[in-house]
Amino acid sequence: MGDMAEDFAMLKEYNRERRESNYQWAERVFAGESGFIRHTDWHWATILCGDKLDYWPSSSRWRWRNKTSRGTPKDLQRFMLNRQREEDEDNAYKSQ
Repeated sequence: MGDMAEDFAMLKEYNRERRESNYQWAERVFAGESGFIRHTDWHWATILCGDKLDYWPSSSRWRWRNKTSRGTPKDLQRFMLNRQREEDEDNAYKSQ
């Protein structure tokens, strides 16, 4: 096998391990939260502030309101809490 083939094989294995690690981390972070619908092991979804949030734990990506973001599962948790807090503040302001 040539050097390039070995390099690509190592890269493929590294990417597989990285994605599996990302998935396991997301499993631990979101273990107690039942808000996610798991379409597959690799695609989860929930409703955030009335809009669908798609999450791909193996690649650490999420999509909400036509914008794709990347980050750790903790980043996604923080993102969701901040958006919910903003929504609650808007609703409180509108009800005054």
